[in-house]
Amino acid sequence: MNSPFSPKRREVEEPEDAMTNPTLDKPPVTSDSSSSENDEVKTRILWPEVEGFIPNPPNAYVDIHGILDNSLSLALPAAWIEDPDATDVPPSSNLLYNSPHGFGKSVLAASFAVEAAKGLGYAVPMITVECNADVREHHLRGGLQIDPNGGTFFVPGPFLQAIYLANQVGCCVLNLEEISALTPGAQKMVNSMTDWRTGMFVPQLGYHVALRPGARVLVVATMNPKSYGGVYKLNDDLRSRFDEFVVPYPSEKAERKILFSVCSGIYDSANDEHRKLIKQSCQLAAELRGDNYDYLLSTRDLRHLIENVHKLGGDLKVPLRFILAKYTGNQRESVLDRVEAVFGKRVLEETS
Repeated sequence: MNSPFSPKRREVEEPEDAMTNPTLDKPPVTSDSSSSENDEVKTRILWPEVEGFIPNPPNAYVDIHGILDNSLSLALPAAWIEDPDATDVPPSSNLLYNSPHGFGKSVLAASFAVEAAKGLGYAVPMITVECNADVREHHLRGGLQIDPNGGTFFVPGPFLQAIYLANQVGCCVLNLEEISALTPGAQKMVNSMTDWRTGMFVPQLGYHVALRPGARVLVVATMNPKSYGGVYKLNDDLRSRFDEFVVPYPSEKAERKILFSVCSGIYDSANDEHRKLIKQSCQLAAELRGDNYDYLLSTRDLRHLIENVHKLGGDLKVPLRFILAKYTGNQRESVLDRVEAVFGKRVLEETS
């Protein structure tokens, strides 16, 4: 099996005329927008390179809930891996990861692409869409821009890029980061695009760009619970298109495992002092994850705490003050009490 980090093109038949069949390996580089030979204008298309979209997460996702394994089974049917061109294999599931902030949703999506590559035997590119309230159709589909040298060029949006990259290697992951940040109007637009995996008509170019037989785009999306600020309720039509994983808070034991994994370069599980710091950090987080607090500490917060203690030579004061700064009013006083109960009564006092 080839290395998942060495891009390999699936064996496909080269079209006789890629210009007339953009569904195949090489979508047209130019398309005529005028029938006049004397006034011909070319539209260039800036298709992406596979190598620029191979994900490289900073650390492996610690799959304490079995979500990654289940995701791979749902999105990569064994029958399709064995024979990508078979017509009687089940479709790939669209996957939605719903969890509070700071629990590794982005790393989960990237790790999904990396693990998919291992199963398929070739590098799987990933296109990421940073969803927000300003996203419009042209951001997803693409648009024309003026070429200073004459004519225009078309910049494909992430949906078209994913189709193109899947046609190049066989598979591409489309990652919709924080999909719940899309406005209701933008969500309706995405409704009509989530089935684009077989193709999409591009009015600016005047033709249909489609997946080649056997190629697939694997759609994953992440979201925060609707109780978070800056998010919208997903409409039922869009939500029904996904298999949704609700990622719960980890137990203290599981969170210690995660932290030792992501901080493995600086912390050793065999070191008593290291084990004590991580245990205390997880205990503090568990005690502050309740309805009484507006801010709920995440695994990312704990990682920053632990890394900052290391950077400061073991000094706890400044990293713990960073934690305390996330709270105000009566909640801040309550958090201070919990910090001193876990780490020591005078842990935040200045020394003379």
